[in-house]
Amino acid sequence: MDLLQVPSGNSRDVEINDQAVPILEDETIQAQTSQIDAVSGATVTGPSLTWADVLATAAFVEGPPALRRVADLPGSDALLVHPDGRLSGTGSAAW
Repeated sequence: MDLLQVPSGNSRDVEINDQAVPILEDETIQAQTSQIDAVSGATVTGPSLTWADVLATAAFVEGPPALRRVADLPGSDALLVHPDGRLSGTGSAAW
């Protein structure tokens, strides 16, 4: 049984899905509901654009637990947008 419908139109979709789908399936099964704390968007700022991009991608895949990782990095902040419009963040991005 497929729990999620995900895009698969190109190799980048498949690459992201390979990381994200197992996490989302596990969270859905553990929660016993489709109402899981997903992320619709993630923005990370930091001293390096490359690392900010890497961390934003990781935060998008991992969701709210990624905020702890970003908070521990000097000069980095994160802002997550949840599907219901809520915002959560770290440091100066904390809402």
